[in-house]
Amino acid sequence: MPPGPGLGGRAGPRPGAPARHLHRRRRRHRPGAGWLEQARLTAADGAAGDELGRSVALGAGTAVVGAPFVDWAGFDAGAAWVFVRAGGAWTEQARLVPDDAAEDDEFGIAVAQDGDTALVGAWLDDDAGERSGSA
Repeated sequence: MPPGPGLGGRAGPRPGAPARHLHRRRRRHRPGAGWLEQARLTAADGAAGDELGRSVALGAGTAVVGAPFVDWAGFDAGAAWVFVRAGGAWTEQARLVPDDAAEDDEFGIAVAQDGDTALVGAWLDDDAGERSGSA
């Protein structure tokens, strides 16, 4: 898929906004078959410096993608996005942010996914003391 509109036919993100690329191996196993780009995952409201894709978890038709330097709830508070695949197309389903998001938490520095459950790390969260972290 060449660079261009974001997933689901939406306009692409602002210039400099981060993106993650999904590739799929060609079915024919012949020399030079290699991998083809299947999709480019971008957050509809992403911005330069978010580092979308710093962490990625991929399951059956679902991708959880972390962006620890998102600034919505304060400098580097972080966020994660959930993308789902239907009929070969990937679409943004949700943006995950903690209820107590705070500056410098870096929520999204690590992500894991199991079925309908996502686990997102915030290694600098201060809830249990300075830089105690949480998930």
